[in-house]
Amino acid sequence: MAGSSSRPASPIHTKVRSIPASAEANACYRLCENIPDEGGYVACQAHCDRDIDRCFDTAYSPYRSGYGYGYQWWTYPGATYGAQGIFGQAITIVPQKKLVVAVISNWPAATSSGSRGDTREVVMKIAGSLK
Repeated sequence: MAGSSSRPASPIHTKVRSIPASAEANACYRLCENIPDEGGYVACQAHCDRDIDRCFDTAYSPYRSGYGYGYQWWTYPGATYGAQGIFGQAITIVPQKKLVVAVISNWPAATSSGSRGDTREVVMKIAGSLK
């Protein structure tokens, strides 16, 4: 997918130029790792080398309703969004509360959907405590 590409990641719209296909394929494979059911995981990986957009759609719909992805940014349920890194690094933005939470972490594994969910829960509790 070299060249010019655009993909909406509501509420963020981005334009990315000249992303190497291998970088997008790597991102696709990482997304597939988070799919809880084996059939969905296999279907997602089948798209990584052929159709990156379909990979992202497969990875986050219908498996995780309310979640979306576009060029290193994630959208979450409740009109929040953020960036995720390995070993628990994360930035979450909650515009309605004018809140930005940056997490510096050192999980024992590079990815963990359980720990990621725990982090999101803490961020939403912080957001809920603000007026």
